[in-house]
Amino acid sequence: MKKGLIGGIGNIFFGDDGFGVEVISILKKELHSCPFISLIDFGIRTIDLALEITSGYQWAVLIDCVFLNKRPATLYLFDLEEWNDQHLCFDPHQMNLNNFPSFAKQFGPLPNQVILVGCEPYSIEEKIKLSKPVLEAAHVAADAIKKAVKVLLDSPQVVLSKEWLSSYFP
Repeated sequence: MKKGLIGGIGNIFFGDDGFGVEVISILKKELHSCPFISLIDFGIRTIDLALEITSGYQWAVLIDCVFLNKRPATLYLFDLEEWNDQHLCFDPHQMNLNNFPSFAKQFGPLPNQVILVGCEPYSIEEKIKLSKPVLEAAHVAADAIKKAVKVLLDSPQVVLSKEWLSSYFP
């Protein structure tokens, strides 16, 4: 069985920037513990994420607020190669996702497949609550990830890719 990491990134004190943290919270309630999957709320702890993602995982799904000036609550999927082509984060939590892969590689090799699930924010302001559309998107993302993880666990021959994961998103 391939070992996987699902990590939520975000600052819960900046409204919709807490998207990744909320998705992890939902997943922890719905996914039963599995020795092959780590569900971790990294919040704004960049070094913790870098150390964890380079500790022997075969794949990783990272979840964060992504600021691309599109319709709020729009969900995105990016693979690692696409990160440098996009401005992926408003950066209220001091983590620049564009630079993260090269930063993390200082600690060891990255997983073979790293996918970012992003959500366009509605509001990035000082408050501890997601906006209604982004909260709904968090449930959609969690449901899609949960379904995909169950297939990964039942079918070890499946290889995680952006294209494959996108089939679980509406």
